[in-house]
Amino acid sequence: MKNNFTIAMLSGLCVGAVSLHAQSIRYPVSEMSTADRQFFASAYASCNATSSTPHTQLYLMHDAGFGQIHHQSQWARDQFMPWHRIASKLIEEHVQTCGISGIPYWDETNPANQTKSSTMFNADFLGNPSLTQWLTPGRERVMSGTLPVTNALVDAALNEVNYQTMSHSRVEMTDLHNGAHVWIGGDMVTRQSPRDPAFWMHHIFVDKVFDDWMIQNGFPSGTTYQQSIYGFSPYNSASRGAVTILPNSILRSERDLGVFYARNGVAKLGGGYVVGTGRKFTPTSAPDCFIYPGRIEVANMTVPAGGNATFNSRREIVFNPGFVSNGEMRAVSDPTGNPRCGGTLLAKIAAHDGIVDAPSMDDMTEFFDGSGSPLAKVLSIPTDPMVRMEFQVRDMKDFVHYKIVDMHGKVLKSNKNFALRNTGMNLIEFDRRGIPPGIHYFILTIGDKRQISKLALL
Repeated sequence: MKNNFTIAMLSGLCVGAVSLHAQSIRYPVSEMSTADRQFFASAYASCNATSSTPHTQLYLMHDAGFGQIHHQSQWARDQFMPWHRIASKLIEEHVQTCGISGIPYWDETNPANQTKSSTMFNADFLGNPSLTQWLTPGRERVMSGTLPVTNALVDAALNEVNYQTMSHSRVEMTDLHNGAHVWIGGDMVTRQSPRDPAFWMHHIFVDKVFDDWMIQNGFPSGTTYQQSIYGFSPYNSASRGAVTILPNSILRSERDLGVFYARNGVAKLGGGYVVGTGRKFTPTSAPDCFIYPGRIEVANMTVPAGGNATFNSRREIVFNPGFVSNGEMRAVSDPTGNPRCGGTLLAKIAAHDGIVDAPSMDDMTEFFDGSGSPLAKVLSIPTDPMVRMEFQVRDMKDFVHYKIVDMHGKVLKSNKNFALRNTGMNLIEFDRRGIPPGIHYFILTIGDKRQISKLALL
C-alpha cells in the first residue's frame, strides 16, 4: 500500500461551502490570470481603505524606523531580512481577510518583467488607480530602461554561505534589493517606499531569495537572533493583543509562518508546518486554505486532530509520504479561475493512510492516443450489473490493465496485466456488483497509453 495519492482537478461533482482563510502560497505575478489581477487590485484597495490599516501603518513604521532595519548599523543589518519578512506576512494576512489568497512576487530576473510595459504595471494591476492612490503627488514612477536584476546577482547571494554577508553585501546593498527601488523611482526611493504596493511584490521576491538561500545553506549561523524585530516588540494588534516576535521565530518561513513559494509551476508544501499555526496577526478558527493555480505537492505537513485544511488547485494536488492528517482535509477544484478559497468540492478526506493511485493530471494528459481518438468507450448503463468497455488495439505486444478507484483513490476493482489476443476492437467486461454506488473512475492502461473515464454506478 503506497502512502501517496494524487487528485486531478475535475469539475462537476458536489458543491461545498466553507468559511476559509487563505494560507500563503506565493507565486509569480506572471502566473496570475487577468481575473486574478483585477480581483487583487480591487480587494487590496478595499482592504486598506483607511489610515489605520496595515498599508498605511507599515509605510509609517518603515519611515520612522528606517535606520533600525537597514544598513546603518550591524544590528540594523541583522534586522533587514527578518523585518521585511514579518512585515510582508502582516500585510499579507490582512489582505487575506478580504479574499486575496496571497501577495505574489515580482520575478525580477525574467526579462519579460523588467520593463514598464510588463504585466506588473498593467492597468489591471499595479497601474490601476486603486493601487496608485497612495503614491505621493508629484512623485511619479519612472521605470525607464530595463530593471538591472540578473540571475548572476541571485546566484552570488545563494552561494554566499555567511548569512550577514549574504544579507548585507549580496542583497541589501546590490541591485538585487536597490535595483527595483531606483528603477521604479517615485516613493520607492524614499523612506516611505511601502506607499507603493510594488514594494511588497519586490520584497517578497527578495524574501524568496532568502528562502532559497535557507534551502541551500541551512539555518543562519554566526549571529545572535534573539533581539526582537523593530516595531514588532510588541506589535499591538486588536485581534491578538501585544505580541513579541523574535527573528528566530520566523526564520523558517514554511514551518513558522505557513508561507510557501511556488517554483517552476509547482508549490511544495511541508517544512514541518502544522496546519492552524501560521497566522501571527489574524488568528481565526476558519480552516487553512492553500490556493495555487498549478500543481500542489504536500509532504512533511500535519493536520492535527481538530484541524481543518483545504487545498485548492486549478490543476492537481499530490499528497506524498510525510503528510499526516489527523483532522479534516478537503481538495477543491476551482476551474472558473476564482482566486479565492471556495469552489467545487472534489474530495473530502478524513485520513491519509490507505489512499493509493487516484487519477493524476499526468494521467489526464493521456486521455487520447496519438491520433486524438479516445482509447476506449463505455458501452454499459449505470444500472447494468455488467460494465463493458470497448477499446482499440494497434500493437499485439501491448499489455492491458484496468482498475476502478473511488474519489479518494481507493482501488475497488482491478485486473492483472494480460497479453492481447488480437489487434482491432477488444472488449473488457466485468461484474460491477460488490462495487458501492457513486461516482468512480475507470482507469484503462494500454501499453504506454492511459485513459481515465468517469464511471457513474447507481
